[in-house]
Amino acid sequence: MFNLNDLSMLNYIELCQTTPSDEPCAQVGDTNYLKRARMEVAAYMKQLTRNFGIQPTGCFFKVVPCPHDFGTYLDLRLTKIKSM
Repeated sequence: MFNLNDLSMLNYIELCQTTPSDEPCAQVGDTNYLKRARMEVAAYMKQLTRNFGIQPTGCFFKVVPCPHDFGTYLDLRLTKIKSM
């Protein structure tokens, strides 16, 4: 039986990729992919902060490595610190 009490909400919002949607970006397998992707995600975090202000209290940006058949790519999340 489905029980709502068994569900827990995610503590993050998946912002996806290292750049805004539909923008050119480094591709897994490209020369120096991780270096370029880290530079892109740093610029993306700064842009998000310029547009929306600092993150809410208890939240932070987190760069997450995601393994894939073609190599590991990076994603960006806005993560909330779990309350105790």
